[in-house]
Amino acid sequence: MSAFPASRFSVGQLALRTGVRFGHIKPQWKQPRPDLAGHAPGHGEKIYFYTHIGTDEIVYSHTSVLNVYKALKQMPFAGKKNKPAKIRKDLWRQLAVVSFPSGQGVVGQSVFQRLREFRTRHLHEWGDEMFLKPNPAKPSLKLSRSRKERGAAIIAQKPNSIADLAAVLAGAGAGSRMWIQDESGSKVLCPATVQWANAGDHQYAQSWTDNVTHIEMDQEQRKEPVEVEERAEDDAQESSPVAPAEELSEPKKKGLFSWGS
Repeated sequence: MSAFPASRFSVGQLALRTGVRFGHIKPQWKQPRPDLAGHAPGHGEKIYFYTHIGTDEIVYSHTSVLNVYKALKQMPFAGKKNKPAKIRKDLWRQLAVVSFPSGQGVVGQSVFQRLREFRTRHLHEWGDEMFLKPNPAKPSLKLSRSRKERGAAIIAQKPNSIADLAAVLAGAGAGSRMWIQDESGSKVLCPATVQWANAGDHQYAQSWTDNVTHIEMDQEQRKEPVEVEERAEDDAQESSPVAPAEELSEPKKKGLFSWGS
């Protein structure tokens, strides 16, 4: 039996209590405020594609300097000795650079997020064809891949990443921020420019929309090694600052229940 029977409250009091209860847990929609994220001006206007020259692995970044800590977090574990312990800048090159108009950093951040999501699906939703490889001697009879070969095939996401880029820049998916309003108020695709290190790489995608412009990188930019930074150690040092010398030299005060010297 309830400690407080319902007969003690009137109908109005019960309705008020029920309304207040559901009012606290009802989700409220708020207007997105990307300006409160604290990003630097121009963040998201460029997306850098970095590729491993030996494994065709892809890493995305918003900066021209590859962050080692963030790059290692993007690399999956697809078997023993398939994930490197560190980033060697002599083995990584820029595959492409996607640029958006000034002030459209929110569009670039949305594209970056969708590229990461598509790549995650490629890494986890592969079919039975991943267990087989072509046979040069008998094309009709395929060979089985070893465990190491399967891991190498899973992390080789260069063709998939280029095809994903073409789909995302075409505004695929619900809620895509690639659709913006022009001066007349109609929705159009945001223009984007893709700089390719190899002009033939864009052929991995079946088609590209008219809002995408393809150009080729400079010869020097194409061959120079990737610049990397070790920000993980800097973040750890900032999170645990060293105490001043005055605080270290000051003796600790004894508490009420402290005994001994």
